[in-house]
Amino acid sequence: MAIKAIPVWIHLEDTQYQQRLTAYLRQFQNDKIEVREQWEAGVRRVSDHKEEAEDGIWLCFHGEEKEDPTGVCAYQQGTVLTKIFRGERSPGVSDGYRPEEPGTQALEEEEPEYARREILEGLRGVYSPIGGCGKTTFALAYCEILARTYPSRKVLYWSAEGAGDWKLYFRNECPYNMSDLIYCMLMEGLGDMGEYLREVAVGQENGVYFIRPCHSFQDLNSLTENELYQLLLVLTGYFDTVICDMNTAFESVNRWILRYCGQRFYLFNESPGGILKMQEYIDGLKKRGEEEEFLGERSAFLYVGGKGNDGAEKTAIRGYNPRAILPWCNRLFRENNGRLQMRQDNSYYERIRQLVQ
Repeated sequence: MAIKAIPVWIHLEDTQYQQRLTAYLRQFQNDKIEVREQWEAGVRRVSDHKEEAEDGIWLCFHGEEKEDPTGVCAYQQGTVLTKIFRGERSPGVSDGYRPEEPGTQALEEEEPEYARREILEGLRGVYSPIGGCGKTTFALAYCEILARTYPSRKVLYWSAEGAGDWKLYFRNECPYNMSDLIYCMLMEGLGDMGEYLREVAVGQENGVYFIRPCHSFQDLNSLTENELYQLLLVLTGYFDTVICDMNTAFESVNRWILRYCGQRFYLFNESPGGILKMQEYIDGLKKRGEEEEFLGERSAFLYVGGKGNDGAEKTAIRGYNPRAILPWCNRLFRENNGRLQMRQDNSYYERIRQLVQ
């Protein structure tokens, strides 16, 4: 016997999320869920706040549902949300409805699985275990030179930092950011994500595309490896090259991004902790047996702080010599209409150009 669709009313502070969630459920889950225009007795309420969750559930955004059984993550797929609304999986509030077949699989098993995760040649990571060594400067210059050298390629600068200093370099008036892209991807699957990317990725004067970063680094860090790989497929499927300016903290998401990069740049400098931190990082990989995976032929070490010559005094990590020595330069940027732009008349810019070619 068919089960009556459960009535649900969605009321979120973020109206964009509310509209997308409502549209998704109405389009794909309307045989199981009836989305109502208003809340009344007997209707499950979906809201942002625990105290408002009368006869309903609390929608959260950074994995808080793991700490509170009445919460459900906004980034879960629509089919999983449907089961939760119907009480078929935790949190389970049946509201008088009985499921046909209680769900028994873990949430992770609901994800699309990729039997073989390939290395993504178009993905390039810029990483260092210490901040202030020039990752962002290098990534910006690399993107710009790559876009100018190959104007037919779509090059994306991807800031995984979640910081607000992107406004110093990029123009992007789109109200959506990487968090919104992740939300749409997990709600709707890979599909034709190009439509979303055309909206959120704004081309810059230097030829580079830019998407506003996530609200918080936790939006990335809360993804499973399978979900993160799905995001990488979306980005590298639309852009020819994606340069990821990575978060300094070597958390799980950074490990996964580095694992699938077609090319990796590890930066260190002559600061008191620069070489020491990089050496500790390498030693940690060796102890875990991951040296070959993360430091193989797809990896290059770059030393920042030399005079631009080819001497390698005090720049080598045990077993790894730098592929290039990049000079410090106090005139790398110039201001143009309220934005900082790379100067092209310095030795640093020329060194990056040699790496690109």
